[in-house]
Amino acid sequence: KSCCDTYWKEFDKSCYYFEVSQMNWIDARLFCKRINSDLVIVNSEEEQQYLQHITGGVFYWIGLQRLNNTWTWVDGSIIKESSGFWRENEPNNKGGKENCVALTFKGEWNDAPCVNREYQPICEI
Repeated sequence: KSCCDTYWKEFDKSCYYFEVSQMNWIDARLFCKRINSDLVIVNSEEEQQYLQHITGGVFYWIGLQRLNNTWTWVDGSIIKESSGFWRENEPNNKGGKENCVALTFKGEWNDAPCVNREYQPICEI
């Protein structure tokens, strides 16, 4: 039996909520906070594969942003640009404005402008 609330999906001791409405990264984070969670942090290849499998066809915000030229998760932890599950030729900081990260419709990471309103949040607790 799942320990996650209705509408949440369980994987490896975490619960995930895949929101259907589109919003920018800041609003996505606020949305997750309002439901007592935060944007998803990808901690393992297994978690990445789970998300990749479930996110087909939609772009989702994840809890990763560039702060002071460093890729930083919403919990403050830092990852090297060389690690992670980036789409080919990403991150590319196109136009110098791509400071937030989304999962592409194939589940790969792509840096994108934080103001982009076409993506949906994945919240995790």
